[in-house]
Amino acid sequence: MEPRSDAGGGVTALQLTNARSEAIRFFLEPWGEEFTMPPDATFEVVARGPQGGSLDVAVADDAITVWGWAGSVVALLHEGTLLGPPLDGRTPVPVMADGEEQSAPSVSAAPAVAGRPDSR
Repeated sequence: MEPRSDAGGGVTALQLTNARSEAIRFFLEPWGEEFTMPPDATFEVVARGPQGGSLDVAVADDAITVWGWAGSVVALLHEGTLLGPPLDGRTPVPVMADGEEQSAPSVSAAPAVAGRPDSR
């Protein structure tokens, strides 16, 4: 999907599908939320935040993790049904004290991407 924008910043929507024949875990970070993603399910992630930021996605054999960027809020939908809080009901991703954005863990700390050897 093409990113959309509004007066409050950028809006991005992303669709992620579990192509496996079994359920996997789906994490929204840094909120620490975990969802079960059924086989063949497609989740839509809608994020709103400051221009220039983007979602980070890590894919592992048994999980997908999506990280918001500093100042963003994220909502998750499955078949049009909201899973968890709406955009307006979520606390934005904080900016760290030194001005650095809170973001996804480094590649060495993140789960191995499906189909790639673990680099840890």
